[in-house]
Amino acid sequence: MSNESKTTDLWDKYNWTRVKDLAPSTGIAQYQTPLDPTIKIKGRNEIIKLLKRRSASSFSNEFQDFQPYNRVLTLLQKQREKYPWLSFRVLSNNLTSLNDGLYSLNADGFQYKSSSVTTTTVAPIIQNQWWINGSGLSIFVVVDFHTAFDAFRFEDGYHYLYLTIGQIGQEITEQIVFANLKARMTPAISESLAKSILQVSDQGTEIVYYFRCGQGT
Repeated sequence: MSNESKTTDLWDKYNWTRVKDLAPSTGIAQYQTPLDPTIKIKGRNEIIKLLKRRSASSFSNEFQDFQPYNRVLTLLQKQREKYPWLSFRVLSNNLTSLNDGLYSLNADGFQYKSSSVTTTTVAPIIQNQWWINGSGLSIFVVVDFHTAFDAFRFEDGYHYLYLTIGQIGQEITEQIVFANLKARMTPAISESLAKSILQVSDQGTEIVYYFRCGQGT
């Protein structure tokens, strides 16, 4: 018996439903992958930038030009239009042409929600990790699971949903790098705390990932 079969038997024995849903079945190849890039990589220079990318260890506190960040926000808007189940909460800090505070990016557009939400406010969502501080953008990926499951209503749909979320994250990272900004990210989110602080009240909607981008080292 293969290791994969033994592991699957163990999931069945203990009825680990959530884990079983993430496991690809032997018939996964019959489905055409839904993963097609929103924005194509252009040219050798962009590929080199990606190969050289490293997660930032800290971010600058200096006031910064908004223009490089607009490239990232443009991608977020395109992704939201592509995936109806996807939205974002975006926190701005020390950028020209964009007020500090919390924004929502959903079917209603890019809307200002609160000036009282700051990097200090959201830090507990990712266990107060030090690199959340500084100027730039904090991006929280929000998924409406009810709508998502309608889009992935087939065997291994849950698996493909998270593959798609992974690709969305990769594309966000790419655009941050191409804008000559630094990135760091984590899935280690306190879901209930995130929903409360980021003003996400819809049942079945969860914050699944966090990205930090800015000038940094």
